[in-house]
Amino acid sequence: MTIRQLAYKSIAKPGFAWDDLNAILNTARNENPKREITGLLLFGENVFMQIIEGPPENIERLFANIVRDTRHKDVVCIYDGARNDRYYGAWNMKFFNFGSYRDFQFNEILWMLKRNAPEKDLQLVFKFLKAFESKLHESAGVAEMRSATGGARAVSL
Repeated sequence: MTIRQLAYKSIAKPGFAWDDLNAILNTARNENPKREITGLLLFGENVFMQIIEGPPENIERLFANIVRDTRHKDVVCIYDGARNDRYYGAWNMKFFNFGSYRDFQFNEILWMLKRNAPEKDLQLVFKFLKAFESKLHESAGVAEMRSATGGARAVSL
């Protein structure tokens, strides 16, 4: 079965609160298993970055709902591709708080995500995050990342 993997970034609208974030996570963790969707949500300094994967038609519907969600704005798809297997098979929706991990590379990523970065910059962000995810998989926690290069391939949209 082909899995569609999609990554996007967006900005939280003014007034976004931790209760809103908890509601998003609770909905994702309850609904995603029913739709065979797995993924990772990163948030910090009002910036979202999410990578979702699952059956192509389910990802299409979910992303349409995400775009319509009024709790954020400036949704930009930075990766959309097919895989033969799941990268996040065990995660209905893993959450990572950028604010809890201060590192030069994360600060640079937040800066690129906050501005209207060229697509090639966003693809570098995606590459770094794929490398970071590998560390999460290895340690099942937050591990130090010193390299912005990973095995993931970003594609032009």
